[in-house]
Amino acid sequence: MNKYFLLGVSGLISICATPSIAANPTGPLSNLPGTQALKPPETPSFTFFACGDNRPASADLPATDTVKKILAEAARSKPTFIIWLGDTIYGKNPDSEKTISAEYNEFLNLAAQANVPIFNAPGNHEMDNKDDVPNPIMQSWYEKYMAQKYGSFVYGNSAFIALDTEEIAPPGVPRSPGKPIGGDKNLDPGYVSQTQLNWLQAQLEQFHNKTHVFIFMHHSVYASDPTAALDRASGNAIKQIISQFRNVSFLLAAHEHLYYNPQSPNDVTHAPSHNAGEPPTYLVSGGAGAPLNSGPGGYYHYLVFNVHGKKVVPQIVPIK
Repeated sequence: MNKYFLLGVSGLISICATPSIAANPTGPLSNLPGTQALKPPETPSFTFFACGDNRPASADLPATDTVKKILAEAARSKPTFIIWLGDTIYGKNPDSEKTISAEYNEFLNLAAQANVPIFNAPGNHEMDNKDDVPNPIMQSWYEKYMAQKYGSFVYGNSAFIALDTEEIAPPGVPRSPGKPIGGDKNLDPGYVSQTQLNWLQAQLEQFHNKTHVFIFMHHSVYASDPTAALDRASGNAIKQIISQFRNVSFLLAAHEHLYYNPQSPNDVTHAPSHNAGEPPTYLVSGGAGAPLNSGPGGYYHYLVFNVHGKKVVPQIVPIK
């Protein structure tokens, strides 16, 4: 286990004082404000971190020690970039831009100290109200202070596609447990519009010659608790689209505060390697600092992906 140092709070820059301007959601996906710009590849192999769900247990609490340790380790080991899987802030408060901007400012100041590019797929805490219903005000603030709601970028032999699984659904669209969206705060939304699905199809067609495609999002297609998964129609549509392409290597998600491998649900200590052309691997990594789920896989961690030509080797790094 590597030893970690905690990031200090002195000398923080004010990232959110000058909000970012949201770009066209068709990409390229912007790195988060204050983080390093992505540089051209120098070698055919590269490494990236992936993690999600670092938000504190309540709005009045500061960033967790866990997320500080992950970002400190990134500053030490220097991955090429970090893929974040959402819930970067506690959020869920469309009544106070001051509160939300302060939460984004805290996270982005910490993220900047990792000294690597960071790309995020938004979660329900960034995009919803207190009842866990997608909210247009929260979504506009995400674009103002963070980045596009979805987009893509290319690095080396790989393409990376961020999806927004927190879109506002039309009335009557079922949630993953089969109840309609709009008012039941005990259910998570998770919805991807046809517009975004069409965009995903076009992106995969554009990236057909890449060795690997990594899709990352907040709500997962497969979850250890089915009620935490993306709504059935959206999940099925994503699976149908990616089935047309042989180069989709991983679908990475979070939302559940644990590690989960749907291909081997009982294995919570190893992440499977992947060879180009194999069926896509689904992984859930939501252990970046939010209160943990109980049961198998419920521990703090992040993932390290090593991309070597046609082979991708991920590793789980526990955080204590």
